[in-house]
Amino acid sequence: MINKYGYLEKLEIFFENKEQRVKKAQCTCWYMSILRRSATPSIGEKSNFSRYPYVIAGCWLILLIGGCRPAPPPNIYHETQTLLGTLVEIKLIATDPSAASAALAAAFAEFGRIDNLMSFQSAKSQLARINQAAGGKAVSIDAELFQLVLQSKYYAELTAGAFDISIGPLSRLWGLDNKQYRKPSSEEIAAKLPLVGYSMILTQSKPPAVRLARPGMSIDLGAIAKGYAVDKAINILKRRGISSALVNAGGDIRTIGTRPDGNLWNIGIQHPRKPKQILASLRVDNQAVVTSGDYEQFFMYQGVRYHHILDPATGRPARGCQAVTVVAQSTAAADALATGVFVLGPEKGMKLIEGLPDTEALIVDAAGNVSVSSGLKGKLDFNH
Repeated sequence: MINKYGYLEKLEIFFENKEQRVKKAQCTCWYMSILRRSATPSIGEKSNFSRYPYVIAGCWLILLIGGCRPAPPPNIYHETQTLLGTLVEIKLIATDPSAASAALAAAFAEFGRIDNLMSFQSAKSQLARINQAAGGKAVSIDAELFQLVLQSKYYAELTAGAFDISIGPLSRLWGLDNKQYRKPSSEEIAAKLPLVGYSMILTQSKPPAVRLARPGMSIDLGAIAKGYAVDKAINILKRRGISSALVNAGGDIRTIGTRPDGNLWNIGIQHPRKPKQILASLRVDNQAVVTSGDYEQFFMYQGVRYHHILDPATGRPARGCQAVTVVAQSTAAADALATGVFVLGPEKGMKLIEGLPDTEALIVDAAGNVSVSSGLKGKLDFNH
């Protein structure tokens, strides 16, 4: 900073790391000695300051070259891991490799923590403790899991039960928990239906606890836990100073900021019947995009596609849609709504979406027809 006499008061703005601080000290001493020699006149002599214009200019040049070097260009750092039963991919933009590595590690650690807390497959998770106590006493759980159960019940109410985390008995019946898919008989399905119903998930807030009303009930958070984990990972990255990133957990996507070129992140929406083709793409600005489709997990039996998105009312795969993509502010909300809209079908599902703030959808119905909510019209690039 230059004072009114033209002297440099602070050099800290030019120096950031340890190496530069040493350079600052050396340059400061040399510069101040020049000032003293040039600015302090002898007896009967005028100031010599004017004799050293090029020396002073040279000092400024050294300061600017040594302290104002351009910042290194940002790079894309990318890593994938298998967590929550799906492939999790994180891309982030950073200039510091060590900071990028630490941010990736912290984000993936958050996925692992949530997996341990909410896993439907693990017998050691807190969710498993709730399921194991079905029909008995309430189970005390962490406030975090409790809040997600409450949030899930909210979306169950909102979708009139089309989204329902009490789907656990049917998930296991169809082999969705371990991917050992099978087609159960009508009798087997009928026996499990009385165990499904979000109204039988009973909660108490002090202390946080959950009780399942009937023996044999179980909660499966598979249709919201991935989205929730993406939101938490995004928060971790933001707290670590990451201003540009994309997190994708098996089709549950959320972004931060823009790409390195300054453009918005461009999200491709897969064609539900053409595996190698993009149906449409959408540029998103700090938003979540989640797709639920009958092509993600399915098996064929006697020429019929049986997929993982079950209708809680029938106990069978929902048949109204091929795919539903929801755009929202949070990935957990988009995750739950994508499942709920898929089960509701294109007409009821789109009516629900149009009534929600900051929420849009693209729906591909069972015949392959595409409908788009009002807020997405003109914003999608279709692959014709």
